[in-house]
Amino acid sequence: MSTYQFIISGEIANTSIEKKNIENGIQTILSQFNLQVIFHYNLLRSNEIELIFERDLEYAINGNLIADDDMVLLLGIPKRFFQPEFVGGTPTVNILLPFGKNYYIPELECYELYKMCTEKISGQKIKDIQIKPEQDKLTVKIEF
Repeated sequence: MSTYQFIISGEIANTSIEKKNIENGIQTILSQFNLQVIFHYNLLRSNEIELIFERDLEYAINGNLIADDDMVLLLGIPKRFFQPEFVGGTPTVNILLPFGKNYYIPELECYELYKMCTEKISGQKIKDIQIKPEQDKLTVKIEF
């Protein structure tokens, strides 16, 4: 069975690590930042995982957009990197839509950013990523 690496909240994990260890490690990181998030990890198949972040986030708009707060949970990139005024006018992600207290990023940009970061760190290809934000949780499925 192959082992695959992936990024969760700025940490590198892999599919050979036990579920409990991944969940406890990421929960500790999220707690250090005073985030009210409950994290779940599921190995669906030998080459497919599911990351679930239970959280409250009131999405100001509908559509295929992901809030900056959700990208912070997934990648661990500081929120200020998604805000043009903090990075000299050139944000980490090219397309940002400000609504309310969050910036929103098109789903395709999120997919490409996560894929690029993970593939560069792991040297492994990602076949598919599904990022599904809901009011009470963010669910991410990754197929290697």
